[in-house]
Order: sequence, then structure tokens, then C-alpha cells
Amino acid sequence: MRLTTSAIDAEMCERFVSAASRACPAPVNEVAAKVQSQPPEWDALANSFASLSSAFAWGSIWLATVAIIAAAGWGYIVKRWAEDEARKAAAESVQKHMEKWLAEEAPQIIRKNVELLNNTSLGQNDDAEAADEMGKEAG
Repeated sequence: MRLTTSAIDAEMCERFVSAASRACPAPVNEVAAKVQSQPPEWDALANSFASLSSAFAWGSIWLATVAIIAAAGWGYIVKRWAEDEARKAAAESVQKHMEKWLAEEAPQIIRKNVELLNNTSLGQNDDAEAADEMGKEAG
């Protein structure tokens, strides 16, 4: 196999060398060129910010409503629990004081009233007869 060389003139050779030494231009994307040349759409941006702030406001209102309902429910539960505990403590306290009163003071009061009933004649007479007469007179 034999290579053949053809003769080219100097002008053509100069064109090849200058084309090889130049930088190639970067390809231009048509969409990117349009986006760079157009100004931003301020109305769409304002609408998106307005809808975002509206969503935050409604979310905050919803969250506040849920928090208020939860707080009211928790307050009711705690109130009921405190009332039940107060009733238990009051019942225990009343029971303890009543037992103490019955043990210490009630026997003395009963004894005093029994002595008054047994001493109805206020003298040396029979107390049972005097009590019967007082009962007949009373009614």
C-alpha cells in the first residue's frame, strides 16, 4: 500500500493552521438565552410569597386552636383529678376528726345528759316518777 500525497497550495495550508489555532465558540442553549434575556416575573413571585404567608397564617391559627382545645381539656382533667383528691382528703379528715371526737368528747356529753335524765326530781324523790310526770305535763 502506497500513500499518495497531493500538493496543496500555501493559502489553503494557512487556512488550516488558522482554523486549528482558533478557539471554538461555545454552543448557545436557546432556553438559557431566553431566560437570561427576560426580566423576572414579579407578579408571580409576589403571588407565591402571598400564598406562602397565607398558608403560614392559617397553619398558625389552626395550631393555636388545637393548642387552646388541648389546654382546656387538660385543665378539665386536672380539675376533676384535684376535686376527687380533695374529696378523698376531706372524707379522711372528717372520719379522723369524728373518731377522735367520739372517743374523747362524746362519752362526756352522753354521761352528762344521762345524769340530767336520772336527776329529774331535783331532790330526794324517785327520779323515774318525776320523769314520767314531766313527760305527761309536756304533752
